Amino acid sequence: SVASIVLSMRTMFSADKAAGMTAMVGFVFGHERFVARIAQGVLMIEPGDTVGADVIFECDQNILAQALYAGVPLDQLEAQGALAIAGNRKIAEQYIALFPLPESAPPGKSTRQDR
Repeated sequence: SVASIVLSMRTMFSADKAAGMTAMVGFVFGHERFVARIAQGVLMIEPGDTVGADVIFECDQNILAQALYAGVPLDQLEAQGALAIAGNRKIAEQYIALFPLPESAPPGKSTRQDR
């Protein structure tokens, strides 16, 4: 769902990777529009008009998840017709890199503590 991808971005955002970045990023998921603002290592995402955004991603939320978390290149998604990007391409690429997945536990190792 759209709510899931928005919550996911809020959760997975890396303030360290965003250091020094200031941007307004728009998202068009069908009839739903969201705006992300990044400044001083902080990400704010809310429903809103994308007018004035540095870059706008127009796609299904599952397509955005492929770029954010599965490492599918933006060029590939655009070539498939699944994603349209308007605006500053460099900011689009930078934005996608702000959501690293946590490292997996080594095989055979539990991340839980046994009690």
